[in-house]
Amino acid sequence: MKVAVISDIHNEEKKLLTALQAAEKAGCTVLCCAGDIEDVPILHLLGRMWSGPLHLVFGNNEYDLAEHRAVAKLYPQICHHEFSGIFSLGNRRAAMAHYRARAERAASLDPEVTVLFYGHTHCPEKHRENNLLFVNPGEVCGTRTGHSSLAVYDTETHSVDYIRI
Repeated sequence: MKVAVISDIHNEEKKLLTALQAAEKAGCTVLCCAGDIEDVPILHLLGRMWSGPLHLVFGNNEYDLAEHRAVAKLYPQICHHEFSGIFSLGNRRAAMAHYRARAERAASLDPEVTVLFYGHTHCPEKHRENNLLFVNPGEVCGTRTGHSSLAVYDTETHSVDYIRI
């Protein structure tokens, strides 16, 4: 199974649409968003444009949390994990949060977790520590690094590739 991992959209609608198209072209069937969508219209866009399972956490730039929760409930494919979550991706267990430290705390609650997704830094990163694969997809918005990107995680090979968009 291929999983698209995105973060730090920061209301960049056109770049988000490009990222979703790239994820579909890469064969991704699941989308994980590690936060910083920002405004609710972007969450509506995700709900309308991505029909497969969508795992989502809050970042540090979603200000009306109650409205985000309510909108997420409108789309049956969205699983909103609040600030951190642990979930299955095929034969793998994943932990996700906007902040790396929060994702690590979540992963510590489940010994079956093999991959951690996080964002916030806007910089793509992947490395392994103690049998865990750490993945930061970089930023969709492209404002901090000048490059928009997403990660594609393959649950079968337990590997990550990046797509610059």
